[in-house]
Amino acid sequence: MKDLVVKWNDANSSKDIEILSEMYDDSVLYYTVNKSKNNCIQDKLEFYNKHPDFLQEIVGEIETKKTNKNEYKCNFQKRVKYNNKSEVFDSYINFKKINNKWRIITEGDLTTDKNVMASTAMKKNELKKVFVKEKNIYAVRSNDEQIQLTFNNSDENPIKYNNESVLFIRAVKEQGTYRPFTRKKLMLVSVDDLTERVITEKKPFKDGNDQSNEIFNINSLTLSLDRESLYFTVEKWMTANELVKVNIENGRWTELFSAEYFEIIKSGKHKGHFLISRSEIRDKGRDGYFMLVNEKGKVLKDFGDSEEQMIAFKNIIQ
Repeated sequence: MKDLVVKWNDANSSKDIEILSEMYDDSVLYYTVNKSKNNCIQDKLEFYNKHPDFLQEIVGEIETKKTNKNEYKCNFQKRVKYNNKSEVFDSYINFKKINNKWRIITEGDLTTDKNVMASTAMKKNELKKVFVKEKNIYAVRSNDEQIQLTFNNSDENPIKYNNESVLFIRAVKEQGTYRPFTRKKLMLVSVDDLTERVITEKKPFKDGNDQSNEIFNINSLTLSLDRESLYFTVEKWMTANELVKVNIENGRWTELFSAEYFEIIKSGKHKGHFLISRSEIRDKGRDGYFMLVNEKGKVLKDFGDSEEQMIAFKNIIQ
């Protein structure tokens, strides 16, 4: 068994595909993945071509253990060198006697095993979806486990931020001087321990309707492409809303431009630009107009008052 491990090591270091092909069984558990012999060899070839300076050597003793009548497991350390780097891996190979010849049925190392296990655990904990039920936020993991995240009966518009947290809007009822009112705030809740954090609950400006910096409406809440900020429209002017950008980490607002409707283009030449409608005064008087703009508000394409033209443009670029 030890001689076979040395033979395998020397074939790897000399990039002798013929010898490796003779040593593998038709099916191999290859670094935690079941692969055919041909796929294993192809994997080796691609690695050798990518790293022509690759070398490998056995470090220390090779331990062998008989696992059943026709199988042995060999544990050893290998030192791998390429790209001017050197790293030692705790490795193993399983041999099985097939038609009176010892074939490799398993090849791997503990580092890969650990990484795959961590990745598998992470995938099990992935959030599959988030939703609202009776004005509370719920999440569903990949294993179909359902978790209630909020309990205020006043929450809406959940957005999966990552596998650990969910963004949402909370409505807060207040008693005003003359009548009750409802204000909004942006929140983030942890999926693991249900702790909540307020991202923002006040506008950094007073709107033109009632000179209030309370947030009364958060429209079209959208996660930015870099997943660092939230876009939405909010009341500001007597005749129009403002598109704003709020940083999720620090709650800092950036006022962009007037808009009643917006949609971020997520791919292609116009990735990161916005399709919007806004209220403007033109030849026909005040009306809603449609256009393509960048984040600074520069108009890149004007569709006039034709929403149909904007939709046709969107269908072409998608």
